[in-house]
Amino acid sequence: MEAKVREEGEFLVIYLAGKIDLDSVDPFRHTCQKHLIHQKVIFNLNSLSFVGSSGITSFLETLTEYAKAATHGLNMVEVSSEFKKIFEANLDENYQVFECEQEAFSKFKAIQSQEQTLVASNDFVIGNPEKN
Repeated sequence: MEAKVREEGEFLVIYLAGKIDLDSVDPFRHTCQKHLIHQKVIFNLNSLSFVGSSGITSFLETLTEYAKAATHGLNMVEVSSEFKKIFEANLDENYQVFECEQEAFSKFKAIQSQEQTLVASNDFVIGNPEKN
């Protein structure tokens, strides 16, 4: 498995390609845990494949760990129907699958806008009631 990174504004798009195997999952897990947890990441799985179960269990464990720890959740695009079935059977609700990158970008921006609105609506001044 190979990974290429593209910066798109405040987002990192990680293009995963090749075949999942045991040798490639450990470096992927390390990178997710150490460098991607607090980033706005979109995993593009368009060119990713697997043969049999070699490595897929470790890959799923890595995605599960990442989904639980990541500030912005696990977001994937261009996921094949084969992977969708595996994810539905093995991952909990802490992930989202989008058809394309633009859809994922829009979702991130909508969430960010909602968070900013919530913060603005909850602004208040803390004062000493005895001085009023």
